[in-house]
Amino acid sequence: MKILIGDKGNVDFDEPIKLSPEQFDKFVKLMSKLFAIVEVEESNKPRKARLGERIRFNRRWTEEELKLLLEIEDNKTVAEKLGRTWMSINIKRGEWIPAFMKWAEDKGYDIIDEIARGNIKKYIIEFMEEREREKEVKRKRRKRKVEKLKVLEKDLKSKKQLLRTIKLRIDCGYAQPNDKQRIAEIEKQIKEIEKQMKELKEQI
Repeated sequence: MKILIGDKGNVDFDEPIKLSPEQFDKFVKLMSKLFAIVEVEESNKPRKARLGERIRFNRRWTEEELKLLLEIEDNKTVAEKLGRTWMSINIKRGEWIPAFMKWAEDKGYDIIDEIARGNIKKYIIEFMEEREREKEVKRKRRKRKVEKLKVLEKDLKSKKQLLRTIKLRIDCGYAQPNDKQRIAEIEKQIKEIEKQMKELKEQI
C-alpha cells in the first residue's frame, strides 16, 4: 500500500482499501491520532487522478499563509509549514511583500510594530480586500472597452460595406454627383474607427 502526500500536506492512498464498517471506524480513529486533520470524502465516482499524482497551480494564498511570510524569514521553514515549494515561497515573497509594505507605508501603518503586537493579520485582510476591489474595477473597465470594441468592429464592417456598394454602383455606370465626396467622408470615418480600435486594443 502506498501513502500519497499532496502539495498541501493532505494524505491519500494510491488504491481503495476494502474495510468493514467496524474496521473503517477503527481506521479513521487511527488516522486521527496520526494526522492533525482527517476528513472522510464521500464519493460514488472514481477519481480521475489520485492526490499524489495531481499538480496544482495558482492555489490561492490565505491570510494566514501571507502572515507567515512576514513572520518567518526562512523559506524552507515556511515551505514545510505550508506544504508549498521553496520556489513558490520565494516568488511570492518577491511579488507580495514589497507591494504590501508600500501599501502600508502609504496608509501610514507601522508594519514592523504591528507584527510585534500580533495584529498583522487584520492589515493583510484590509490589503487583500482593497486589491480585490481594484481588480474588480479593472475587470469592469476592461469589459466596457471590449464591448466598445465590438461596436466599433460592427460600425467598421458597415462602413466598408457601404463603400464597396458605392464603388460597385459607379463601376456599373450609375455614378451620382456627390459620390466622390461621400467616398472621401466614408474613408475618413473608416480611418478614425480603425484608429480608435487600435487604441482600445492596446489598452485591453
